[in-house]
Amino acid sequence: MHSSTTAYIALQNLYKDQHKSDLAKFRTILASVLDEVGLPADAIPDDELEGFVKNSSAVAIIKGTPLRESKEGGARLKEAIGKQNPLGVLMAR
Repeated sequence: MHSSTTAYIALQNLYKDQHKSDLAKFRTILASVLDEVGLPADAIPDDELEGFVKNSSAVAIIKGTPLRESKEGGARLKEAIGKQNPLGVLMAR
């Protein structure tokens, strides 16, 4: 594969243009969200926005159990164990 400076600069410009477009879209969405919660559009500094958009490929959605359900689940687990072992005796394996 052969590469040239011109092709590299063209590719670099494509990435920069996409970054600018993504940043503009994100700013628009963020401004509407901030407006909904009663904060000014400049509540988050530009350098933080740019850093977030730049690194957004590393952002992932992690679905977990809400803390309340987790705590309630622990209580249910203890209750279930108590029903299995009503005397509270620890059993050795």
